[in-house]
Amino acid sequence: MRTRAVIHLLALWVLLVSGAAHAAVLTITAAQTMAGNEPRYPAVGTPLPVQLPDDWDVTRPGHDGGVWYRATFCKPANLAANYLLALYIERACSNLEVHLNGHRIFSGGRMVEPITRNCYRPQLVSLPAVLLDRSINVLDIQAQGSALRHVAARGRAGGLSVLRIGPADEMT
Repeated sequence: MRTRAVIHLLALWVLLVSGAAHAAVLTITAAQTMAGNEPRYPAVGTPLPVQLPDDWDVTRPGHDGGVWYRATFCKPANLAANYLLALYIERACSNLEVHLNGHRIFSGGRMVEPITRNCYRPQLVSLPAVLLDRSINVLDIQAQGSALRHVAARGRAGGLSVLRIGPADEMT
């Protein structure tokens, strides 16, 4: 419960700092993680907190496969009704799927071998208004990646950038 209060205060602060003229762009720099290839964020196990961007060579050296990230956010209160909210991910290596409040809303391609290689392609994901909650929203991202020793360049090793949420037209 205390985490929710902190999230609400942080979201309110972001909205106040951004001003009423423009909708806030929220930057998420921390998440809870669990390794695994399950179709949903694992229900069993102890999540590990990480700072974003997450470089697997630092946080989970030698890991090949899937990592789930969970972050929560509040829908911007000053978002006009006609704005399309979006999630911008500068880097997810090699590929990702995105779930919003338990619903899969995006897939970057194949999550099994041969995995779609999207390391150098930023992703812009629409967040459907019908799935957004007025209070706390849960964003689950499954990334599939490879250990640094199994790829030709550091930029192709597993990892996830910071996450930005805001009006789609301000995210590009």
